[in-house]
Amino acid sequence: MTVPTLACETCPNPIERTGKRGPAPRFCDPCKLDRHNARQRTRYVRKGHGPRPGAVKHHEGKRFPSGLVLAKRIPGDSDRAWFQCGEHVVKLLHIRAVVDGKTVNCASRDHHPDPRCTSAPAYSTVHHRKRASEGPASERECWRCGGQADDYAYLHGDPSPLVQLDGKDAGMPYSADPEQLAPLCRSCHRVWDETKGRTAGPGISLAHVALWNASHAEEVAA
Repeated sequence: MTVPTLACETCPNPIERTGKRGPAPRFCDPCKLDRHNARQRTRYVRKGHGPRPGAVKHHEGKRFPSGLVLAKRIPGDSDRAWFQCGEHVVKLLHIRAVVDGKTVNCASRDHHPDPRCTSAPAYSTVHHRKRASEGPASERECWRCGGQADDYAYLHGDPSPLVQLDGKDAGMPYSADPEQLAPLCRSCHRVWDETKGRTAGPGISLAHVALWNASHAEEVAA
């Protein structure tokens, strides 16, 4: 019995039967190697000239659920790209962070205000600003007795005081005006608060209103 000779579909060379089971080979070994190399060349791009076409999963113009749009890929950089946020804001971001939803906008405060920032500063914020601008209270003299101060105390002189609603300082009255904080020692601080409580209760006494007017003479005159 004569075994039929197989011919390569690319070249006229005959294909030797290997005796293995399975579909008959279509190409000879040299042609198989040439086809494999050709496929590799179409997929490969030299480093620094962009990623391989088959490896690009996120193309320019793609919009993500957060609203960010991939504006431009960076040749040779598979981790970062330029993203458009809104109409005109374009920022360099990490692709994986955008895909995973960890980065949802360009973080520009002009377009995305920090939700933690409110119009009225918190109780602790006012005290931190006072210490940052004038130094620790322990380095200053007590406003009443002249001894060493321990902390900055609210003088209760603001006609429209604020009240901390949550946190460890919940219920504490304060003012956004740094002039309403004065360095006091522990004893004078306690006496000042007790006196205010006896004379005005939860409200504000005429003495404290006069104190506020005296410290804001220019505003009252206007």
